[in-house]
Amino acid sequence: MKWLALPAAILILWLHSYFAIRVFSHEGRVLLLVLRSNDTTESWLRRNPPNADTWEALRPYKVKGLAGVVILPGRRIPRYEYRSGTTLWLADLRYALLAVPYWLLLLLSAAPATVAIARASRARSRATTGHCLTCGYDLRESHDRCPECGAANPNQPDDAPV
Repeated sequence: MKWLALPAAILILWLHSYFAIRVFSHEGRVLLLVLRSNDTTESWLRRNPPNADTWEALRPYKVKGLAGVVILPGRRIPRYEYRSGTTLWLADLRYALLAVPYWLLLLLSAAPATVAIARASRARSRATTGHCLTCGYDLRESHDRCPECGAANPNQPDDAPV
């Protein structure tokens, strides 16, 4: 998995050069606002930083999601008006919205740990019951190697001098 870090970092930097990403936490969900970078978008982000209310305002009313996940790809507001002080500004917003509930993020982040715990438990169970750690073959009658896969028997009894 370490080999994945460099390509992921390059991808994130490349995306960041084309998109501005803002993350919010609101009502038990993580909200993600992805904006296509251009001069008016950058100006809007500096003068009027978006928040969860902005995310809700950009979301169409009749959006349905599955299990609390809302995905709105590729939307555009050509003349988005906003105020900064007394000045009215216009921005050409090209954006996408994503909402993911906390429970789904917890479930996805717990999956690798659950798999690792299950594998360790299975290996411990095989070792204590006299089975091969590699393939699970019963090694109680085998002393040197597993006849199934050829792996060394970790539970090999010590030969006592006769």
